[in-house]
Amino acid sequence: MVNERSNSSWQKDFLLLFVLIFLFFCIGLGVRPYITPSEARYIEIPRQMLATGDFITPHINAVQYFEKPPLFYWMQAFFLNLGNNEFMGRMATTLVVTLTCLVTYATGRLLYNRMTGLLAAASLATSVMGYCLSRVAMLDAPVTLFITCTISSFIFAQVTRRKKFYYFMYASAALAVMTKGLIGIVIPGLVIGSWIIFTKNWKILKEARLFTGTLLFLAIAAPWHILMAMEHPQFLDFYFIHEHFNRFLSNEHRRTAPWWFFIVVTLVGAIPWIFFVIPHLMRNLGHQIKSIVISKDSHFHKDNKLFLIIWILLPLLFFSSSNSKLIPYIFPIFPPIFILIGHRLANIWAIRKDLIISAMGIMVAIFISANYIAPKFDERSIKPLTDLLKPQLKDDDIVVSYNSYFQDLPVYLDRNVIIAGWTGELHFGTKYTPNAKDWMIDLDDFWEKCAAAKTSVYVFIKLEDYKNIKENMDCKLHELSQYGKTLLLKKEIEQYSVN
Repeated sequence: MVNERSNSSWQKDFLLLFVLIFLFFCIGLGVRPYITPSEARYIEIPRQMLATGDFITPHINAVQYFEKPPLFYWMQAFFLNLGNNEFMGRMATTLVVTLTCLVTYATGRLLYNRMTGLLAAASLATSVMGYCLSRVAMLDAPVTLFITCTISSFIFAQVTRRKKFYYFMYASAALAVMTKGLIGIVIPGLVIGSWIIFTKNWKILKEARLFTGTLLFLAIAAPWHILMAMEHPQFLDFYFIHEHFNRFLSNEHRRTAPWWFFIVVTLVGAIPWIFFVIPHLMRNLGHQIKSIVISKDSHFHKDNKLFLIIWILLPLLFFSSSNSKLIPYIFPIFPPIFILIGHRLANIWAIRKDLIISAMGIMVAIFISANYIAPKFDERSIKPLTDLLKPQLKDDDIVVSYNSYFQDLPVYLDRNVIIAGWTGELHFGTKYTPNAKDWMIDLDDFWEKCAAAKTSVYVFIKLEDYKNIKENMDCKLHELSQYGKTLLLKKEIEQYSVN
């Protein structure tokens, strides 16, 4: 049992860490446009929910989009409803990464000591991966929070012997599934199951409240999936087979990378704190391996590096074996990594705390500076063009994305746009969405629509596509502006009919 004084210190630590980390992450949160395509995509979906009132079926530009569950979209919609801007658009991610740091603190403190927990949370927040993901609206941050809560709840159940933590485990796993699908149970199941098998701690299966816990899990995770299956007969096959198994086993999404990709990403993402650990690890590698092997027993005790190593290595191997690799995918292994880093830093703290404080201060200064400087060199967003267009855009004007889809276009214009000559990731949704042809047309249809238009026609087009289009006498386009490699064109005003 934890005494009242300890409870008080936990509460003070939670409050202090939350305020400091959250405020740090909020500095300059809205200074740069949304990153395309990923970040803009996860803003467009909640924008559609708010515009249509349909919070069950996700849409992009009025086209059904079945790839992921809706929990993160709901979170995004809540904040976007408070303010439709980049700051609020990233607030959900900032909040969940802050909470991930707090759960890392709690688990590190439970397994080691208070200083380990504090330094684990602080170092995760000031790492390259932790800071960068705190300001990008993507699914990997919230799913990492819920996966971490799932595994940490299991740890709390073992160390404190309080069975209520098993229910937190099931609920967190359900929220992880509602964020990014089956990966929400695959990763915790892989880690926890492997530890049970390795230690032969079979009694956990009896005490883990499997029946009532499963009911709780299904009560949270099942309703949306059932509603989607009832409303869209094609959903289950696409969602489970295409988006889970095919994505893992094939390279159709063109996200391939070498087997060592996530090893490098992890090392870079843990900068600068990985440098505090590597020398110690190399000097004591043999002893570390021996201590882990010796720790193979049926009790979950403090300083149990075995569980943390399993928590790191098995997901790393899992993601590395996939044919679909993106940098943020590996974020779920960062909490256990930083618990170990926090433990190492706690040992250094007594001798060279000035070294650690200086490193944190330097990283804070570097991150804040880079956050303000980097947007000046990034011309992928079309926000400057949409800012130019919005004051003159009328409700009945036609806006077209030509031969490609600029993911941030409907976001910044806050309206659906016509996509000409492209289907891409919307190909499946285009086949099943009623009236999809109102928004998804081929290039020939575009030129006919442009020629017949009685209102202004605005076209967003890549520079390389603009060089290849042939002049159309019935739809003459002239250049309004250019930003980076994107042009904004407009149908010649003299082409409009006076009738």
